[in-house]
Amino acid sequence: MEKIKNKKILDIFKELDLEEALDEMDKYLSELEKIKRNNISYKFSNTEAKDVGSVLHNIDIGLSQYVNSNIFKFLDLFNGAINCINNKDYSSGITIARALFEHFAMFALKTDLYSKYIKSKEYLKISSDLMYWAVPESMRALHPNYKRTHIMDAIRFLDKIEEDLPEKYFEDKYHSFSESVHPASNSLLMNNESSGKEKWDSDGYKLDTYYSKDVTKIFLDNLLWAVSYLPGQLMRNIFPLFNNNVLIKWDETRKIAYDYFRANPKKANEILDKTINKELSDLNRKVNHQEDIDILRHKNKKN
Repeated sequence: MEKIKNKKILDIFKELDLEEALDEMDKYLSELEKIKRNNISYKFSNTEAKDVGSVLHNIDIGLSQYVNSNIFKFLDLFNGAINCINNKDYSSGITIARALFEHFAMFALKTDLYSKYIKSKEYLKISSDLMYWAVPESMRALHPNYKRTHIMDAIRFLDKIEEDLPEKYFEDKYHSFSESVHPASNSLLMNNESSGKEKWDSDGYKLDTYYSKDVTKIFLDNLLWAVSYLPGQLMRNIFPLFNNNVLIKWDETRKIAYDYFRANPKKANEILDKTINKELSDLNRKVNHQEDIDILRHKNKKN
């Protein structure tokens, strides 16, 4: 992982007595890099295919795909933000930092939801939500119930669970980020520095105004907050929660779910019907020269 080398930023962290936060950021991002998986193999048996179809297999894939894809996204965004800081590309850095904030909030919300769905055995809800992450927007018709969670739902969720912070802390923080990213005054004043040298003489009025790639600290607060606060929250809180309350809990619950769907095959088929458009899926597989999964399952049933 890239490290922050920008002297101005390092000095600000030193002035704020936050040098430890920088060390923790490096540590947590290194840990995140270590748990990234470049290859995952998925399998389910002929017996399971015959008994319950792919309903549980799809949840297996969805959960691991969701968390691993987030790891890649977080690492990419953190690297991008740090590179921007080192190159003094602060507008780009703040824009990336807002994206980091959005992904963090959504990951926190989904961790909480998936934990609740597994605990209450709401297999349709978790299957439908996970399938959303597997379908590109351009192919949204593949998912009969394609629905995007609004980012503000995720931001407000953070305010609900963080009781020790001021009311609407994260909502206000997101508004502040947006003002520095959108074509708004905060955004366009970042590089404008007036010298204060005014002159009014017989020729008229003159003001020397300079523009600089560097910016004052007030415009950097949100960027510094993102790179110092989010890594620790991810690695100390959210990822452990996802691992313990979602992945491990699902492993413990999977056998119960298997027995339920084997005894209630109509429920398994209902979930499959509501999470994938079979006709379009078959067409997509045919166009991409992939074998017909249903034919393979039919063969398996004969064996």
